[in-house]
Amino acid sequence: GPQFGFFLAFWLVQVGVLYKGIESIRIVEKYSAPILIGLSGALLAWAFWRANGIGPMLSATSQFGPGGPKEGQFMKVFLPSVTANVG
Repeated sequence: GPQFGFFLAFWLVQVGVLYKGIESIRIVEKYSAPILIGLSGALLAWAFWRANGIGPMLSATSQFGPGGPKEGQFMKVFLPSVTANVG
């Protein structure tokens, strides 16, 4: 499926970096920042579209608040998420 296709594409980039050497990492870095900005913008646009604008996104109540389905579980979710993004 599509997961295997993306895995294969990423793997081929890694093999290319290994084959060409360390200097090829500079080429990958040159294109990664604009791609990351573009994908982040696309993700933000998708979120706005799915939430029907920024207003509903900002006015939504927290699922971790009192009476929410994940009440009292904030730190249980937050700490592993921070660790995954920082490390």
